[in-house]
Order: sequence, then C-alpha cells, then structure tokens
Amino acid sequence: ESGILEYLSSLVDPNLIQLWQLPPVLVAAALPS
Repeated sequence: ESGILEYLSSLVDPNLIQLWQLPPVLVAAALPS
C-alpha cells in the first residue's frame, strides 16, 4: 500500500506545486464550482 501512496503522491505533488505558484483567482477559476 505504501508503494501505491508514494506513486500517487509523485503524480500529485508536482501539480500541487504548480497550483500554488498560480494566483489564487486563477486557481479558483480552474477548480469546478
């Protein structure tokens, strides 16, 4: 199970880092309302 979590985190973390670099307004607009 830990291997699966590490694999998923490796996919998600880069996307989260990119989101945090964007202005909050763009992030809110990109998220489904």
